[in-house]
Amino acid sequence: MATDGGALATLHVCHNPDLSHFSAEEEGEERAEMYDIDDGIPWEDNIWLANIIKNLHDYHSAVPSGEHHTNEGQEIDISHEAMLESVHGGSMMHQGIRITWLLLNKVYPGHSVSIREVEEFVENCAVCQKCRYGLRDTLTPEVRALKPTDNRHLLGVDVVPVTPHSKDGYTAIITMVNQFTHFIYLYPVKEANSRSMCQAIMAYISNFGLVDQIISDPGTENLNQAVKDLNACLGIRHVVSLTDVHTSCGVENTNRQIIDHLTALTSDLRLKD
Repeated sequence: MATDGGALATLHVCHNPDLSHFSAEEEGEERAEMYDIDDGIPWEDNIWLANIIKNLHDYHSAVPSGEHHTNEGQEIDISHEAMLESVHGGSMMHQGIRITWLLLNKVYPGHSVSIREVEEFVENCAVCQKCRYGLRDTLTPEVRALKPTDNRHLLGVDVVPVTPHSKDGYTAIITMVNQFTHFIYLYPVKEANSRSMCQAIMAYISNFGLVDQIISDPGTENLNQAVKDLNACLGIRHVVSLTDVHTSCGVENTNRQIIDHLTALTSDLRLKD
């Protein structure tokens, strides 16, 4: 086997027998002798070479006689694409770039096919795209949930009114939920206003540290000058949830659980305030 140094590889045809009357084993041996291929491996153990030679013979048989001659003593020119097709796909399986390159080196030593050509051939193989690669280049879906990067990033804040009021005058609970750890902090207040909201924020920060953002609904107890000044002083960004989307601050589910637990607790202990 030799190459011409250009875009084609050259196979020397030793002889061109009629293979129609041979058995499968004899046909393989004749083809190996026909293309002067011998790597020292017994024919019955060299399955991959049998497939290679069969692919080559099928390719040569399909070439019009006016373009290439396969008479005894002459040579056959094989394009890069034909060489790649003979070592990739079909009975040779759809291997990766490296395996295809190694098979190409073994079957066509001294070929002029670059590794870039092998890479492009494998990447453009329709069967590889469907079966091996799948949908690996899918678009990243839009995230429609609160997914902070760490436990200091996002804190959800909301107010839960409590009825009946307690005997000490508490009328509501300010619920704070860490959106990363889902840690819940409850701060009871007598009136839900700007003062109580600032006190709740300072109480959380004093116990658990600063956060980057606070998300809340557009209520008056959240959107006021006092809270705005406090956030500016502490370097906290205040994000407002969507209007009429009660779940967008990430606290509503916690509020339902709080109400359920308080209802069960007051019913069990017969509490009236």
